[in-house]
Amino acid sequence: MFSFAPPLVRLIEELSKLPTVGPKTAQRLAFYMLAMPAEDAEALASAIGLEEKWRSDGRWFRYVKFLEEGGRTLTRALLIATARRA
Repeated sequence: MFSFAPPLVRLIEELSKLPTVGPKTAQRLAFYMLAMPAEDAEALASAIGLEEKWRSDGRWFRYVKFLEEGGRTLTRALLIATARRA
């Protein structure tokens, strides 16, 4: 059994919490992320931090309300259209 550095173990654990992502897939994703160019990794990190921006301008709450009312996962185009209407 391989032993990984604690930050890599944490990344694998967090990725495995995603729907349909098991430990093997999480490990593959983690190694893929490590091999990404720095600018791609930074873009991914900023996209993950999008929730904070959404919380500050209210879009997050509209999105959560939509899901709670039975809405399906939104495509990017539909998400943009829904946010503009609100």
